[in-house]
Order: sequence, then C-alpha cells, then structure tokens
Amino acid sequence: MVVKEKNPESQKFIYSSELVKPLWVIAFSISIPVIVISIIAATALIIEISQGERGNPVRSEHLQQHKDDHEKYDRMIELLEEMNEEE
Repeated sequence: MVVKEKNPESQKFIYSSELVKPLWVIAFSISIPVIVISIIAATALIIEISQGERGNPVRSEHLQQHKDDHEKYDRMIELLEEMNEEE
C-alpha cells in the first residue's frame, strides 16, 4: 500500500498571508453590517416593548380610527345586504 504524501506547496498556500488577509477582510466586511442591523433591530424592539400600551398617542389614535372605520364598513355592508334582500 502506497501512501501519498500531502503536497507541502498546497498546504503552504492555504495558510499563506496572501489568502488569509483577504478572507479576514471579507469576514469583517460582512460582520459589521450584520452587527449594526442587529443593534438597530434590538433597539427598536426594546423601545416598542418599553412603550407598551401607553405608546405613541398618534399611533393609538390611528389604530382607533382603523377600528372605527372597520365598524362603519361592516354596518354599510349589512345595510347593502338588507337592501339587496328587499329587492
């Protein structure tokens, strides 16, 4: 049985600084935006949780308007269905 020895030239290239430095640059360039986006998302989540129900008064009013509009549209649909049944 013949065992082939690993090529020392190829091993030297894998661990050479010519390959390692660009890989570090790529890894660093990818990790920075990921970390920044994670921090922004975590901050937004913490702010949203801390405000809770009291939250932003403009947002609360806006959500209430949606609820009121939904009730109006439901009533309009009911009236239209009644009118169609009468015909």
